[in-house]
Amino acid sequence: MTKFYDHVMSESREICHIVTGAASMLPLTEKQAAEYARAVSCSNCGEAFSKDNHKTHHHCHISVKYLLPACNRCNLNLKPVTCTSKLSRKRNFTSTDKWAKDQYRQNFFLPVLFHNLKSYDAHFVIKNFQRKYVESRNSNNEVNFDDIKITPLNSEKYLSFQIGNLRFLDSYQFLSTSLEQLVSLLLKGGEKTLCTRRNIWAATTRSLPKDFTHIAI
Repeated sequence: MTKFYDHVMSESREICHIVTGAASMLPLTEKQAAEYARAVSCSNCGEAFSKDNHKTHHHCHISVKYLLPACNRCNLNLKPVTCTSKLSRKRNFTSTDKWAKDQYRQNFFLPVLFHNLKSYDAHFVIKNFQRKYVESRNSNNEVNFDDIKITPLNSEKYLSFQIGNLRFLDSYQFLSTSLEQLVSLLLKGGEKTLCTRRNIWAATTRSLPKDFTHIAI
């Protein structure tokens, strides 16, 4: 479980680093520039641009490509979150922009799915938790520890729980049958469908560290 925790926390840090990077947007094409100039309302929510909610260039922070003209509020909600300690986040409503930014920071998470989490895997994940996994430092280099959020079913089973930015979810809650049965359902879609799934899984396992490459389908 130590290897598991080291891997998922490392992945969480890497993902946060990628999506929070201040990636400069690629220059607009003539068509994109004309589209942006003509826009009078947000392409995401439809609200008209205003002095308090101005027009922005919404772009992908990974491909750095321009996506659409968005209002500042939607741009803050759509962009990747800054992965900081929850203890340092202010919750007072000071402005529309501040509210949108805080809402995004508070709601950001990375899903980690287990099949039958609440009845089996959760026991191992919780039992082997260490406080260092939620340790973070603020701008003053002070150590903080994020809270663990738990949605309990009872005193022994949890529907979901969140450690840092990782939210552990039980796929059995929306796919309520065995993994064997789920795989058999793929066969009903034909051999091509199953091979496609196998190829996707193979591509995924190639990116796993050596300790996890024994997993196969």
